[in-house]
Amino acid sequence: MGWAEPAAGTGSVSFLSFGVGGINQPADGPTGLAGWKKVWGSPETGSVPGRALYKGGDLVARAVKAPEKLTPGHFRLAKGSAGYHAGKDGKDLGAEVDLVGPGPPYERWKKSPEYQQWLKETGQKK
Repeated sequence: MGWAEPAAGTGSVSFLSFGVGGINQPADGPTGLAGWKKVWGSPETGSVPGRALYKGGDLVARAVKAPEKLTPGHFRLAKGSAGYHAGKDGKDLGAEVDLVGPGPPYERWKKSPEYQQWLKETGQKK
């Protein structure tokens, strides 16, 4: 999953695309980062366009073949990926993989003020 180059002759770029078996499958939705920012109503400026490469390789193929074997480590950005070590203190941009999935990180998050705020914002807590 990542930024896609324009399809030949179309002049448009999908913000997200999914490669399956080496064939790029564009996602439906706005084209380009500006289009998505408009949808999200987001003024943020920290996005980095480019292809996301993961240490786990082709994650879609892995998920099809053996989803139970996927680990958070498979989702870490690989060297050469857009966003690799591009964040504050050399962190990768995107999801904090160490906080993904069940276990101690999730249990700690549920105790945080941010989680309580999220519950309120999503209407799960009054």
